[in-house]
Amino acid sequence: MTIQEIVRKMTRKNLRQNLVFCFAVIVSIALAGANGILLFSPTVTQVLIADGSTYLIAVSMYAVSVLGISVFLIYVNTVYLKNKMSETGILLALGLSPRNVCDMARREFVLLYGCSSLGGILLSVPAAWICWSVCTLFLHTAETSFRIGWKGVVFAAVFAAAAGPVLWMISRRKLMRAEIIRIMHTKEEQEFKENDTVWPGLLGLLLIPAGLLLFGWSSGKDGLLGQLPFLFLLVSILGIYLIAFQMTSVGNVVRHVSQKAYFRRLLFYNLIRQKGKQYTLALFVSSVLIAVTIFGIGFNSSAFIEMDYFIEKSPYEYAVLADEREREQVTGEAIHGLLEEHGLEALRFVDGEFLIMAREHRYEDPSMNEWAPELITSQSTFLALTGIKTQIPEDGCLPFQENIGFADRKSAFRTFTGDTLLYHPDLPGDLVLKTMDGIIGENDINKTVAVSDLVVLHDRTYQKLSRQITGRYKLQGYFFDTDAKNGGQEKTFYQDLRELTMDASGGMIWDNILDSAVAVKKHMLGIGPSPKDIFLPYEGNELYAARWDTLYPFSKADASANKLETGAVYILLVSFASLVTFLAATLIISIKLSNTIWQDQPSYQKAVRLGLSRPDLAALITGQIALVYFFPTVCGCVSAILLVHQIVGATAVSQVRSVTWVAVLLSMGVCFLQIVLFFLLRYRTVRRTIEMVT
Repeated sequence: MTIQEIVRKMTRKNLRQNLVFCFAVIVSIALAGANGILLFSPTVTQVLIADGSTYLIAVSMYAVSVLGISVFLIYVNTVYLKNKMSETGILLALGLSPRNVCDMARREFVLLYGCSSLGGILLSVPAAWICWSVCTLFLHTAETSFRIGWKGVVFAAVFAAAAGPVLWMISRRKLMRAEIIRIMHTKEEQEFKENDTVWPGLLGLLLIPAGLLLFGWSSGKDGLLGQLPFLFLLVSILGIYLIAFQMTSVGNVVRHVSQKAYFRRLLFYNLIRQKGKQYTLALFVSSVLIAVTIFGIGFNSSAFIEMDYFIEKSPYEYAVLADEREREQVTGEAIHGLLEEHGLEALRFVDGEFLIMAREHRYEDPSMNEWAPELITSQSTFLALTGIKTQIPEDGCLPFQENIGFADRKSAFRTFTGDTLLYHPDLPGDLVLKTMDGIIGENDINKTVAVSDLVVLHDRTYQKLSRQITGRYKLQGYFFDTDAKNGGQEKTFYQDLRELTMDASGGMIWDNILDSAVAVKKHMLGIGPSPKDIFLPYEGNELYAARWDTLYPFSKADASANKLETGAVYILLVSFASLVTFLAATLIISIKLSNTIWQDQPSYQKAVRLGLSRPDLAALITGQIALVYFFPTVCGCVSAILLVHQIVGATAVSQVRSVTWVAVLLSMGVCFLQIVLFFLLRYRTVRRTIEMVT
């Protein structure tokens, strides 16, 4: 029999292992590609602006999911290589050199991986379509057409092309060092860890919460402390690794507690310890990936929970801001006329004027000072809007901000260090005012409207400024509630109100109206381009206007619908990325378990010959699976809940408890899925292993 005939025979014998390897590669590339196709789809990017924070977070989640897929591919390749070791040993025994064996293995690897990668790239498009179709059944979006993001397909191809050489280099290194004697004892491979102490585990239990607590404490701090949060996060990750390291030598912990309990399950503890290094890395990576899965959805839900809270607590049902183009048509009389047409009555109606100016944001470190837009109003308008009485001198000003979870007053008004410096192109110079103690509002003004942050002036000071400033830099605001009895009545009124404002503006969005004054100041200082007004047609930019147009009329119902519109697409992306990360974590655990239990078969056979019963063998295997399967689940879930709570608590988010509960519910869902998958894996693994052993 020739070498070629022997190779063909072994290839047919290993057909199942080759198909498993191909399937794993196809699934990995398809998932990476499908995620990218959705991320770069025009349907998504028109909702999530490409340079927006939500989109950047979605991209970060995508990067983490790709990292998880990469680790999964490495484990798949390792298992594939171990299954080929018997074939490699036969070829070496027949006199072939390791180099010749590598050449033969390379040709087979290129064929299998190349075909699988191509299949994964081709399947990424239908996989993305299936994901989009399923998600849009539950998540409503105005734009439901699926469009391919070709950048995602290109990335899948680049990822496949980059992963192939890396996997082959790992395989080649092991094949070149292969020895017949070691191959004969592949199943008896042991990786003991010299660890006879419980201190690594105890230190890990201390480092995880300590790192997260220090992370939350140092976030938002100035100076050196402000640079340390990431370092403290790494401390928590180190704690996860130390606990994973300790879990594989859990027998030593039990032995210190109870010698009797240790010797009762001596075989179980030794089998876990034999695969110490293999289990440690798999447990650590899977724990981190599961934590990222929960954190990704839990943390990103905070923006929508917060927005929902602000919309629900908005003191006014409607708010309209009109610039100089609209002030002749958008008036109090016109709005009252619309209300009468729809059989509605204004229960409360407040109007007031606001000036668009530039303010120098002053910090304790003067090098950080910067100019930014600011809305100015009078005491009278502020009193009518909020019901808050103020005492302001004529040469002073009072900053006001709606509360968005500020830790303290200093955090809310950290840009008001010293006197307040205002600028306007119509004024002869900068206006310097004494800064009064600021007011943090508690649902006094709609947070989702531009006037939620204000600088309030004395009435006489404001009137003097208003006479000097042209209408271009003035906004007229109208805030009111109605006695609407049903949603249909509100909807038709709001549609007519929106048409009124759009007609008054000539169907054009003044995109940078708030920056009109500050742009002039920056140009004067030589730190900005020549000021230029930016106008966009409303037609074709309806969704953009609803989200970003300062003058877009506000209504509670429409704001909620817009939030759901954006949130549906965003949650779709983050959920899919988290799902891929979760699958990678679960598959890593499953592959590692299958591989190590296969290696433990000689130990099972010896134990059976010494009198171990089938039920006891089943219990032994079940214990191994449970320990390795549920440790990443518990560790990842607990770490994610703590991380979400600390990070959200360190940011300007008021609904910390609600966001934390989302993380808890997600963790419960992950645990439920893992329990179901555990029983499926246990049933199949225990049955097959007992059949092979006995």
